[in-house]
Amino acid sequence: MRDIFSLQGGGIHKNLFLVEVFLMKLSLVVPCFNEEENITAFFDACRAAFDTRDFDYEIVFVDDGSADKTWKIICGLCKGSKKVKGISFSRNFGKEAAMYAGINESRGEYTATIDADMQQRPESVVKMLEFLENNTEYDAVTLFQTKRCEGRFITMCKKWFYRSANVCLGVRLKAGASDFRMLRRTAADAFLTMPEHMRFSKGIFPWLGFKTFYMPYAAEPRSGGKSSWSFFKLLRYAASGFVSFSYLPLRIISVLGAALLLCAAAALVYMLFSRRTLVSGAGLAFFAFLMSGTQLGALGIIGEYIAQISTESKKRPLYIIRERAGDKLS
Repeated sequence: MRDIFSLQGGGIHKNLFLVEVFLMKLSLVVPCFNEEENITAFFDACRAAFDTRDFDYEIVFVDDGSADKTWKIICGLCKGSKKVKGISFSRNFGKEAAMYAGINESRGEYTATIDADMQQRPESVVKMLEFLENNTEYDAVTLFQTKRCEGRFITMCKKWFYRSANVCLGVRLKAGASDFRMLRRTAADAFLTMPEHMRFSKGIFPWLGFKTFYMPYAAEPRSGGKSSWSFFKLLRYAASGFVSFSYLPLRIISVLGAALLLCAAAALVYMLFSRRTLVSGAGLAFFAFLMSGTQLGALGIIGEYIAQISTESKKRPLYIIRERAGDKLS
């Protein structure tokens, strides 16, 4: 069952009570960005994995402002199968927004998110579904990679990130956990109650608190195209996670500022009583640069929090749908 709410006059008012019988067992949410080389093969793999099973399913493709023929191919799949539905964004809003939109449009008792690049196999979706049906104490399954085919530097950075995040963020992140997961309807609906723009789903799902089983999997090579995730995009995503879930950077700035103030006071007292200078020439220039760099770094961190506050206060939509395809999504 679901209650449908509307926002009126700043408050939440129940304007309609709808008893909704789940129309299907499984909803598969597939964010897509320039995946024209992979979508058809992905759909064929889904049919091979699901059509022989005794459950109904839907595939919800979310075109995140692709510049290639991704949306055209999705429309073609919608015409050929009633199990396929699609929405197309007006521009690229990011994978986090695409996942939110797909889950919001899903109708299944279980909802899974999966990439279209064939690195994550539909057969694993069946394993997650079977696990949740046989283990009712769990509300979600998240797949994690035990081994990743990436450079040593990226691997080292990710290890540092997970270790730092588990100390600073207030939620426990599973190292190597992916966005390849399955949720019961209760967990999916809870996820939809968190519509913030600075989204960090790796932290949002643990914060929700639903009992999650972590299942290992091996990622396959991409069937075509290139990943849109560069090192700098990953770095920005990690930074947004720290800003969204922790005030520790601000506390570090406060402690650092207090420490520098005490050092300056101690140096001033020493110079007054000894009538001697602590540094001169090159040393003075070094400390000037040190202080300037510290101040600029602190202002940058504060600016990140102010920018997030500004973004959230504007209350702009998380995404804008330009077009729909397939059966009308509820």
